[in-house]
Amino acid sequence: MTNLTEKVVEIDITGFSSEGQGVGRYEGMAVFVSGVIPGEKVKVKFIKIKKRFATAELLEVLVPSPDRVKPACANYEKCGGCHLQHVAYARQLELKREMVADSLQHIGGLDLSVEPVWGMSDPWRYRNRAQFQVFWQDGVAVIGFFAAKSHKIVTVKDCLLLPADLQEANNVLAGLLTELQLFNITKAIWRLNKAGEAMLLLQGQANKGTLKLLAELFVKAGKEKGTQLISLFWQKQEGALVHIWGKEKICEEIGGSLIAFGPLSFSQVNWQATEKLYEIIEKGAELGGTEKVFDVYCGVGSITIFLARKAAFVVGIEEMPAAVADALFNAMTNGLKNINFLAGKAEEVLPDLRQKGELADVIVFDPPRAGCKPAVLLAAVEMAPKKLIYISCDQGSLARDLRFLCDRGYAVKWVQPVDMFAQTVHVETVVLMSRKDK
Repeated sequence: MTNLTEKVVEIDITGFSSEGQGVGRYEGMAVFVSGVIPGEKVKVKFIKIKKRFATAELLEVLVPSPDRVKPACANYEKCGGCHLQHVAYARQLELKREMVADSLQHIGGLDLSVEPVWGMSDPWRYRNRAQFQVFWQDGVAVIGFFAAKSHKIVTVKDCLLLPADLQEANNVLAGLLTELQLFNITKAIWRLNKAGEAMLLLQGQANKGTLKLLAELFVKAGKEKGTQLISLFWQKQEGALVHIWGKEKICEEIGGSLIAFGPLSFSQVNWQATEKLYEIIEKGAELGGTEKVFDVYCGVGSITIFLARKAAFVVGIEEMPAAVADALFNAMTNGLKNINFLAGKAEEVLPDLRQKGELADVIVFDPPRAGCKPAVLLAAVEMAPKKLIYISCDQGSLARDLRFLCDRGYAVKWVQPVDMFAQTVHVETVVLMSRKDK
């Protein structure tokens, strides 16, 4: 094939990738293009050529899709945090359903019906967690994001995925970092609850006394601006967390329970979608009060506690010690005694439980993006629970793990995606499986 770099061509977009790129073909080669929609005809310029595929830059939409809309954010193309703002929301949901179905079929060899994606009533300003980069221009602190796949800073006056008052909080923070000359702070991580309270973690070199003063000054400024800082933590690069000021945990009501989080504890980023996620899990588990449940990769125990209200006993398994401490605190806070949390790697703890003869009626998996280790899945199969519930944020690892389970006696009953990450290409998926002999 001739050298195509910088060549301008017209192609039809016929597919959509799991990375949020449209897919067309040129001279038999797949061409990936960002910012397009299947069904469009576009003019593109090749920017990278591989043996079997190429990436290209969108120059012009020649025949637009009826689902094309103007992105709401002025920084959409520069930031890269969102992938789908150019697509009408109803079509976003359709694309995500197709992505899940395609991954299950092409990666897992599973030809499954996928339910329509549950969508938000208002797909904006839903994130409860955000990470910002701090950099300096002429002695002034500036807070922004890294652009996608780069270390180029993008300053955003108002990210439409975040609560509106968070930008004001960043403005206050930038002013105080500048005033106190905290030149070595490199990152700001916010965690918010539905009441508008905020926990802040600052990373980088700093002095504890100066950081405490920053918190006190922030609270004074926040009262005027409507920002409610309740907690400040500090982390020297990737070192230990240091509690500087305020509360040590931030709390949220989820699924009828009060759940506390530390600054680095995992939680879903979208409270509205999380409530729906729990409804779906409850529907699949069908607990009647007599069941024993294992919640693998349980984090701070929010799902564990939710299930414990209707199960006889629930065991949560989690590797991170800080998350286990939060989980124990949460169980105690909610007055639940039918829970046990085990600290350790799931691929070690679950096989050990199996060796000891422990069994479960239902096992729930909520693994990180990489999915479950084979030892986890094999131990679960050997325990022979009536039901498995798998929660995933990555279609590829989900398809691989479902294939493993289907080959060992389990069948998929239903697949229900949830739009946890509106305006982006990501999607959360809940799968119910049952033993084939049941």
